[in-house]
Amino acid sequence: MPAPPACAGCAASSAADRPGYGMRDLVGRLSALDPDAGAALQVIAYFDRLVETRAGLEAIVRGAAVLAGCPACLTDSERGVHVRVLPDGGRADAGPPPDPAWPRMAVPGGAATLWLERPPPPGPVGAMVLERAAAAARGVLDRTRGRAPARRSEDDPALVEVLLDAGAPPAARSLAARELGLPGGVAVRAVALEGGVAHVAPARKPVPEGVRAGVGPAVDVLDLPRSWVLARTALRLAAEGTPQDPGPRVVHADELGGLAVLAA
Repeated sequence: MPAPPACAGCAASSAADRPGYGMRDLVGRLSALDPDAGAALQVIAYFDRLVETRAGLEAIVRGAAVLAGCPACLTDSERGVHVRVLPDGGRADAGPPPDPAWPRMAVPGGAATLWLERPPPPGPVGAMVLERAAAAARGVLDRTRGRAPARRSEDDPALVEVLLDAGAPPAARSLAARELGLPGGVAVRAVALEGGVAHVAPARKPVPEGVRAGVGPAVDVLDLPRSWVLARTALRLAAEGTPQDPGPRVVHADELGGLAVLAA
């Protein structure tokens, strides 16, 4: 009796148990057996990496748009957040009103919704993109505000991200500033803290204490992206303030002069 045909699933399982067998090998095998399954696994791996690197909402929506091959948009009416990205990765908050027929998924635990701007059905890959992107977006919101009711503060990360994004339309940045309670006509500045944390506040307010920080110059609200770039440069020159790393823990970009160019 001839030997029965090998079980593809068993072969994949036994291969996955071998030392050195990686995600890329698994994706390749699954793609050969079922292209949709291989693509879905790539989607899972992609959004898992975004979660591991603590990516922000814009990066998550960008991933959804690029992987799905159509514009993707996330909105949160309670927080005034609106992030829309084209399939080429470019930010474009202006777009057509949502079509009820578009594939969408509510972000669990809040009022945010993510949708793909294309006719239904989303297909296996599109459905996986929605599911994983919504889960990643929930992770951002959970880690920044827990599950407390939505509130506005100078450190609301989703709004701060819009405010510091030079690619975001001025109207979107102005709306984010209003939602953050930043008054018009008052000088503001960006502060870069350790761990990639961004802080935005009126220039008259003191810098957060007890941490390494780079302080950007005081600017108009719509010029905050420039202040943020300089704040990150200043942070690179801030020391720990210890015998091993002596020096100031807080560095102001305005005081760097030519050093800012060298450190950029």
